[in-house]
Amino acid sequence: MATYRYTRWDGRSLAFDPKQAGKGAPDKKGRSSGKFPADDVFREFANNLVYGFSAREALEWMMRNGFDLPNQSMRVMGLSDIIQELRKRREEFFSQYNLEKALDEVRGALEDIRNFENQTLSSSPLPERERSRRKNFLENLPSSASEALSALDGYDFLDERAKETYEELRSKFDRIRELENFRDRYRPFFQGEQSLSFNEALDLMDRFNRLVDLERALEQGELDSLDLENLREFFSEQGYESLIILRDLRRELMDAGYLGEGAMGPELTPKGIRRIGAQALRDIYAGLEKDRPGPHETDRPGAGRIVPDSSKPYHFGDPFHVDLSRTFLNALTRGGARVPLPIEPEDFEVFEVEHSTQTATVMLVDMSWSMSWEGRFPAAKKVALALAHLIRTRFPKDHFYTVGFYTRARQLSLKELPEIIWNSGDPFTNLQEGLRLADKLLDRHKNANKQIILVTDGQPTAYSLKGELLVEWPWDFGGISPRASYETLREVRRITKKQIRINTFMLDDSPALVSFINELARINKGKAFYTRPDLLGQYLLVDYLEGKKKRVG
Repeated sequence: MATYRYTRWDGRSLAFDPKQAGKGAPDKKGRSSGKFPADDVFREFANNLVYGFSAREALEWMMRNGFDLPNQSMRVMGLSDIIQELRKRREEFFSQYNLEKALDEVRGALEDIRNFENQTLSSSPLPERERSRRKNFLENLPSSASEALSALDGYDFLDERAKETYEELRSKFDRIRELENFRDRYRPFFQGEQSLSFNEALDLMDRFNRLVDLERALEQGELDSLDLENLREFFSEQGYESLIILRDLRRELMDAGYLGEGAMGPELTPKGIRRIGAQALRDIYAGLEKDRPGPHETDRPGAGRIVPDSSKPYHFGDPFHVDLSRTFLNALTRGGARVPLPIEPEDFEVFEVEHSTQTATVMLVDMSWSMSWEGRFPAAKKVALALAHLIRTRFPKDHFYTVGFYTRARQLSLKELPEIIWNSGDPFTNLQEGLRLADKLLDRHKNANKQIILVTDGQPTAYSLKGELLVEWPWDFGGISPRASYETLREVRRITKKQIRINTFMLDDSPALVSFINELARINKGKAFYTRPDLLGQYLLVDYLEGKKKRVG
């Protein structure tokens, strides 16, 4: 008997197929998305937001520079790389062809016109003066083929062969003039060995002009008007597939519900914000290991959650969440298989229960200029997004706020959280104001356990005194700002009296800064974690989850 193992689909079995584009339900412009990998594309888009781009900037960056699609096993080339492909193709034209003989056929036909007409003139009954005038006119036609044809316009041909040849050339007048202009402009560049006939040169001119127009359209980001199927000859297979994805990038993310059209351009929808939080949480979970530090437990049980994979023998007073399979198995093992099945009190097993506490949490995120170093701020923002998503989905009765502090402090809405960046215009660190704002937010919730999660890389350099905002540079690099530190620790003491716990995640190991954080933790009795940006999410998530539960029984 065959055994099959089912696992979660990873997307690899349905790679993007540009040949399928246009075969699905068409949009208002008659196009179709085919198998556009919207989820994979949004993942890359979200990563750019975490690293400080706005939605518009993230799209522009992806369009210009390209991105990877690991689940599709492909690299989407950016417009810069695709344009380089086109320029390489243009150089291939230059090195392969020349235009020296492109108009020789036209010149030969004009010479035939002159000869045919002169032969007929020599035997015509026209007066000698008129014959001489006509021959002189024909002999002094302009050297440019198009100008010569224009000069012959209105000439009364005597020779029928000359007239037919002229009319044939005149029907091609526009093309002849185009080729002349093209040759005059590009002849120095076409230095290849292959000479072209008139028709071959026209074909090359048309292809080259399409290539130049295409390059110009890509430089200006005008992809919607392009007929890519008719331009396919200019691209590599990767370039063509990439251009289809780039062309549909914005529209497909909107169709998928991740982006909407705002007053200032594309903006994240609620679905997009949820997806970014889920992605950030998934990324952090992927790096977790069982031995990560940071557990804290509570003795205040709240709402219980059954742990389905864990049961234990029943004891008087336990919640009676019976594990029937284990209970029946115990009875069978003790008494054997008989009907009715005798069940004794000692056979009963019950599921274990985790009890969660309801909490109100404010995450204080340092947005000062120094957070731009070493990937600190993207890590902090990613953790804030992940924690917000975790609490909304797993602990919906909890309350969660995010506050950013720099020279001042302000509450950050969930909508703006994915696009925030460190504040280079207000580079100081006003932790005091951040703590005051956090306290006001926590005051809204009277019964919940209250905590502040502080993510920072240093000590305060801004504070308020008697209503006046003051800033204070440290004494030296990596040192402290004495007055700012003193006023901030006063705020910590005030908050501590209100039974608000502060857990600090520190992203710098300078001795003076570590000393400040240690003093903060000593006053508040909270925890201090000293970690790197790449481990911040793992430390913080473990600490938060372990603080939410206690195994009972």
